[in-house]
Amino acid sequence: RSVLNYSLTAASPWPRYAAVARADGFGFASALPVQRRDEVIGAVCTFSAGAWRLSPQDADLVAVLANAAATGIIQHRVFHEAAFAAQQIRRELDHRVLTEQATGAVAAWLGVRVNVAADLMLAYAEARGLALAEVAERILRGKLPARALVPAPRAAFPGPQSR
Repeated sequence: RSVLNYSLTAASPWPRYAAVARADGFGFASALPVQRRDEVIGAVCTFSAGAWRLSPQDADLVAVLANAAATGIIQHRVFHEAAFAAQQIRRELDHRVLTEQATGAVAAWLGVRVNVAADLMLAYAEARGLALAEVAERILRGKLPARALVPAPRAAFPGPQSR
């Protein structure tokens, strides 16, 4: 809500703020919300020197300018949020493409089905705390041979022996 012509000389709930404003020659402060429809995104504060007060017409003008600024701020925010979302989607798509390419390559190199190759890559990534896309990139760059994905055979333990 708007606060018009708040006296900075009266007992203020913000004594340090009022003291600094008074020291700079201001007698009154007004605050008007910066909003677009029902979303308040900030406030515009005006200060009046000496005993001069903000008139209702001045307050209306400040409100119009504040609301125009709100429209620009919100449009700027929406643009950046959309750009960020597009960047995230693009990155996920790039990771998916890498993973699919590496899965196909591993399947071909090891002579296994694609789902087996995918399971080998995932198990390798999880065992080492790596992202699947990182494992895929290492495979495609030749830094991780496909045979390294295959777990070593377990040693057979002999059963109980008779004495």
